[in-house]
Amino acid sequence: MPPKIIRRRESLATRKLRARLAKERQGVDGKWESNTKKKAVKLATKKSLKLNPLFKGLQAQKVRAEMEALKRAMAKAEDLKTVPNARTLFGIIAELESLPVSADLLQKTMLPKVLQETVRRFPAALGAGHRLRIRWRDAFRQDLAKLKEAADSPSAAVAKASQDDVALPHNPTSIRGPGEKNLLEGLVPTPPGKPLRKQQRQQRITAFLKAPVVS
Repeated sequence: MPPKIIRRRESLATRKLRARLAKERQGVDGKWESNTKKKAVKLATKKSLKLNPLFKGLQAQKVRAEMEALKRAMAKAEDLKTVPNARTLFGIIAELESLPVSADLLQKTMLPKVLQETVRRFPAALGAGHRLRIRWRDAFRQDLAKLKEAADSPSAAVAKASQDDVALPHNPTSIRGPGEKNLLEGLVPTPPGKPLRKQQRQQRITAFLKAPVVS
């Protein structure tokens, strides 16, 4: 007597696990590759997982440096407003030359305008103040150019498009501004109204009663 074959039911999780293991054995390029190549891919994937905390740490360090520079810039702006003599002004300008600046920092602190108003009271520092403001102007333009280049990149455009899709409400006809037409009018078809059967029936009865009787 042949042995009885036992067929067991497999769950969806089991089938998915078998498919994932088969795909891993098949290789990253969809082909049956050597174990050496698969090992190299796994090693690269493992190392890439360690880079994420590193990038986060660098980002946090950059944010802390920017906050510290902003605090220093605000303090120096207050010192420029109350500087007593040209000698103190030269010292503040020397400290400002080593301050890392950005377009955001210059806009928040208005350092170029404050420095320009201060050096007008002390003509001896006009040259040093002018050279420092030129450096800030160049740094400001470079920072704006980088921001514009990042905003015009394809990845930024795709991210913006995906955000717009997520922000779109479920009912597009509800997008109305005060006193404006519906922006999506004509794109969303208007559902046909239900026929008023009771009213039509009453109209037919009224017309029948008013009709002249032919004898």
